Amino acid sequence: VALQEYLLWREPLNVIIRYNLILSYLDAQRFEDALLLTQATLEERPEDQFLIERVTLGKRLTGDVQGALADADRVEDPIIQLAARATAYHMLGHQEESKAAIAKLAELTESIPQARDVLASVYAEVGDADAAFETLDRMVEDGTIKRMRYNEPNYLKLHNDPRWAQLMERLSSSKAQIDAIDFDVDIPSRSQ
Repeated sequence: VALQEYLLWREPLNVIIRYNLILSYLDAQRFEDALLLTQATLEERPEDQFLIERVTLGKRLTGDVQGALADADRVEDPIIQLAARATAYHMLGHQEESKAAIAKLAELTESIPQARDVLASVYAEVGDADAAFETLDRMVEDGTIKRMRYNEPNYLKLHNDPRWAQLMERLSSSKAQIDAIDFDVDIPSRSQ
């Protein structure tokens, strides 16, 4: 995060650095920072779907569930839109609407196998760990998914489940594997 913050300080208009920093903030569970940077960047790029999708996620993660649900209407990808709605409905206690959105999402992902990770993340967010792991395991087995970030924020509710560490090990993304990578960077001071 510190390196990307430095890079953004050096190149404040670089959108790729902003995208990467947003993802790093999410992985570091700095949800407020992720949401603030996403919203600031979205003001400059109001039609950017990556940013709109991250705003809905950031709002859910920071507790603004009504805002996330309202922003879901701006998401163009029907799979991401259904996922945002399903999780927001669940968080608001609207279980029937949540289940209906999940059922529709599951139906859509049958014809788009790459989208099953979205379905798995929804299962995780609504507390159905078994369905989430079943979906993720199926994706690993059929090669649809080859790598995931260990701290993936959409899967926070799975992180304490022993199956999460096992899954990450299978994807070469376990905490021990990541910690074994020597990454020691001296970040220049901002006065340079």
